[in-house]
Amino acid sequence: MQDSYPIGDFSQLVSLKVCTCSLDWYRLILSRAPKLRVLRFQGQANLLPSSYINDLKKCYSSSEDVQTQWERPSSVPDCLISSLETIEWMDYKGTEAENSELKYLRENSRRLLKTMTLSKYWYSLHEGVLTNDGLEI
Repeated sequence: MQDSYPIGDFSQLVSLKVCTCSLDWYRLILSRAPKLRVLRFQGQANLLPSSYINDLKKCYSSSEDVQTQWERPSSVPDCLISSLETIEWMDYKGTEAENSELKYLRENSRRLLKTMTLSKYWYSLHEGVLTNDGLEI
């Protein structure tokens, strides 16, 4: 079965910075990036240089929004099993979709070496707990 969107080969990609407005797009890249070691999620305002913000009307969804729905991927990308070491999430809002994504990454990543840094919460991957405000996932 061929993908609806041909996105190319990312076999040499080791670091990825992705906008949180659509978590679907990064999953397409993950499935083709077996050597990925660093994954950074950032809100649209932090992803783009300030000179582009005024010209940008919307990203994948609303510029104020993050993705609100989450679907479990059908298979675990190779990079989660074999190479991903660091995850950072800027402008973390704690939505259900974001929490589900974090839980999925924690449960399926085998090589994470560092704790995850979130802009509003400190998340310890080894303990599986969001430590600020007592939120657990």
